[in-house]
Order: sequence, then C-alpha cells, then structure tokens
Amino acid sequence: MVVKIVCLTCKEKLPSSSFSKTYKNGKLHLYCKTCRAISAKEHRKNNPNVYRNYEYKKKYKITIDVYNKVFDQQGGVCAICKQVWSKPLVIDHDHDCCPGEKTCGKCLRALLCGNCNSGIGWLKHDIKVLKSAIKYIQEVKGKSWS
Repeated sequence: MVVKIVCLTCKEKLPSSSFSKTYKNGKLHLYCKTCRAISAKEHRKNNPNVYRNYEYKKKYKITIDVYNKVFDQQGGVCAICKQVWSKPLVIDHDHDCCPGEKTCGKCLRALLCGNCNSGIGWLKHDIKVLKSAIKYIQEVKGKSWS
C-alpha cells in the first residue's frame, strides 16, 4: 500500500517517495521535493549574499564582509585587467599553499574576473610560463604566417 501525503504548498496528494526526510529526526518534510526545490531556488535568487557568505566561509575561510572590503579596495575591478566584471569577482589564492579549491584563508591574493582567473589557472600560476606568454605576444604582434 502506497501512503499518500498532501503537500502544504501545492496541495497535491503525493506518494511518500515525493517527500524528502528532515535532517533532524528523519521524518518527512511537509512540502514535496518539487516545491522545496522551487522554494530553495527562489530563496537563493532573493538572498544571494547569504549563499555567497556560506561559500566564502566554506572555501576561503572569510566572510562576505571581508570580500566586500577587498572589492572596495580594488575599486570593484579585476586586479589584473582592471575591468568591471558582470558577475562577482572570484577569489584568487596561492595554489602552492593550497592546491585545491578550498584554502586555509591565509593565502588569498586578490579578486579576479573569470577570464583572468582562468588564464592564470590554465598557465598553472607559473611565472616562467606567464613571462614566456608575454614575450610571445610581444614578438608576434602584427605578424602572420604568410
């Protein structure tokens, strides 16, 4: 026998498999998985700083207030290209200290746009390679194969 429960949001009578369990006591939530997902998405959209603060604490050991302070110190632009970025600037850190995405919080360097962050990442944060790339660009500027 399939147990049916009424979701408090959509008012539909759904099988218990449509409801996730709570973390606290393992009982079923009062809202179906679909309604909870819609609600979570809406909450995230309306409260982006709550989620950014959580991510910054988890990944970088800083708060959004620290991020905002550095953002203001940089004038709201990328530390490399000095351009305004349409998305939040990303936090760059020293990968020699913390090789993964998470950091100790002590090796944070600056805020970068996604392009600059990806660029130095693809070049492995290697100063020799970055200098070589600069030299290459300077040497081939205006030249073509023909």
